[in-house]
Amino acid sequence: MTIRCGVNSDVPEMVKLSEVARIEDARHEPLLWRKAKDSATHQMNYYEQYIQQDHTTVMVSQGANGINGFAITILQVPPPIFDLPGYTCLINDFHVSDDKLWESVGRELLVASIEDAKKQGAVQAVVVNHSHNRAKEQLLHSMGLSVASAWYTKSLK
Repeated sequence: MTIRCGVNSDVPEMVKLSEVARIEDARHEPLLWRKAKDSATHQMNYYEQYIQQDHTTVMVSQGANGINGFAITILQVPPPIFDLPGYTCLINDFHVSDDKLWESVGRELLVASIEDAKKQGAVQAVVVNHSHNRAKEQLLHSMGLSVASAWYTKSLK
C-alpha cells in the first residue's frame, strides 16, 4: 500500500468506492441517502474539482489492484462564533474498498490527511462517519476522535 496525493486519473476509482458506500448508506437511511440515478457523474465532477482546489487535499491508497481507499480533506476557516486558532480539517469523503481495511488503509489515510492538514494550519480534525459504519467508528475511536454531534432523521411524508 502506498499513500499519495490523488490526481485526476484516480477519480473514476474513487467514484466507484463512493458509489458502493452510497448504496450501503441508502440501505440504512433510504430517504436521506437516496442515490440519484446520475450520482456517479456528479461525484466525478466534485472529486475533480477537489483535486484542483486550494485548501483541499485528496489522499489515496494505492494497493496492488488499484485504489483501495481515499480521503478528501477540506480546510475550513472557523465561523466567527468560535475562537479557534486555525483551520478545521473536515474529512467527509473517506472510504475504503472493504471494511476489513479500515484498520490498515483507513488508519494510514487518516494519519496522512491529518499530518498534511496540520502543516497547513489545521488545529482540529472533524471526520464524518455514518452511524451504521461500525468498523470506521472503531478506527476513529482508536485514534482518539470523539463523537461531537449526531443527525437524527425522520420522513415527513
